[in-house]
Amino acid sequence: HEMKTGCLIQAAALGAAQIAQASPIEQKAIADFSYHLGIAFQIKDDLLDIADNAQDFKNYVAVIGKDETIKQLNQHSEQALASLQTLNSKSGAVSLLRELIETNQKRTV
Repeated sequence: HEMKTGCLIQAAALGAAQIAQASPIEQKAIADFSYHLGIAFQIKDDLLDIADNAQDFKNYVAVIGKDETIKQLNQHSEQALASLQTLNSKSGAVSLLRELIETNQKRTV
């Protein structure tokens, strides 16, 4: 899962951080945030796949079960949010990043 959606989201976020000339501390926070967002996104996608009867035998639900998958989704979402604590909370960007996590958790089929 790290090599799927996780890497794509992290690459986009780190590219934006580079363009914005983020400090090394900010880049680390963005790297951590985007890593956990990417994993959480893939986990949520796996949960939606079972709701849509399109289950892949290599997804989180098939390997660790639905309850543990939901637990992992929540843990990665919390870790992503925690990563934002080192960023300037007055920035509108931090609010948008928090919304990404919340939106991902609420996604439905």
